[in-house]
Amino acid sequence: MNEVDEFIAAFKKEEDIYSSWGELVRQYIKNTLAEKRMDSILKIEPSCRLKDISSLIEKAFYRSKNYEN
Repeated sequence: MNEVDEFIAAFKKEEDIYSSWGELVRQYIKNTLAEKRMDSILKIEPSCRLKDISSLIEKAFYRSKNYEN
């Protein structure tokens, strides 16, 4: 198994964790704004999504970076 295949396998294994984390952050933002009576500033319901695996692979392994790290 090469590095990309290992990355894909790890991502798929942890996909539910990332999804749950996104939902937690989304709900935290909504709750914090509601507590401060600022929830009316949200004109569109916040949502979360996981990055498409092909896009994730492209960014993780193949994109050209103009910086060293």
